[in-house]
Amino acid sequence: MRCKHCKTTFTPIRFNIKYCLSTDECRSAATKEGIEKQQAKQKKDWAKEKKIRSIKIMSSSEYRSKYILPLVQHLARIIDNEQPCIATGSIVGKMSGGHCHSVGSNSTLAINLHNIHIQSFASNGPKGGDHTKYRHGLIEIYGQEYADFVDMKLLQCPPLHLSKDDLIGVKAILSVIVREYKKLNKVYSPKERIELRNKLNVELGIYSEQFSTFKTNRNER
Repeated sequence: MRCKHCKTTFTPIRFNIKYCLSTDECRSAATKEGIEKQQAKQKKDWAKEKKIRSIKIMSSSEYRSKYILPLVQHLARIIDNEQPCIATGSIVGKMSGGHCHSVGSNSTLAINLHNIHIQSFASNGPKGGDHTKYRHGLIEIYGQEYADFVDMKLLQCPPLHLSKDDLIGVKAILSVIVREYKKLNKVYSPKERIELRNKLNVELGIYSEQFSTFKTNRNER
């Protein structure tokens, strides 16, 4: 093995030794690297401990906002991969996961995938969600029946009473689902996107069947 500092060939006494330690400079380099590694480990351990402490003092609402909403919005964007903004039909600019019923107006539906569709930041933010255009987009892409389900039926969903521990369990499931479907990198048809929302809502186990799945007898595209 070649010494990491002086490049002299030497036989290490242990497999993880990278310095020959035959000179003061080599010993100093080895000591410096050891200190830097220890400091990096301590910094990483502290960051982990700080995160654990912050989660312990979070309310369930704060945990949902910080850890659940970003994941479920990401999942909605994965389902709607390569689709235009639901409200404007635009493909320009950065896209988000926009709620038909905003989180502020109805926190119960905040993590229902039928309530979240790909939407541009410009439409979802400064324009307050573009609700009227959002509904028109649902009708145009998925049909009147589905738009009524999202815009009216979902409003009948009773309030959720999820504890922080419940949400921690949801996050674990969500994280696995997001990784799985992100790797697939597929583009889905309108019918497939509805079916995926049905399937994944059920897997998350948050809502009862009538608010998790959209069922129709008509032929969908």
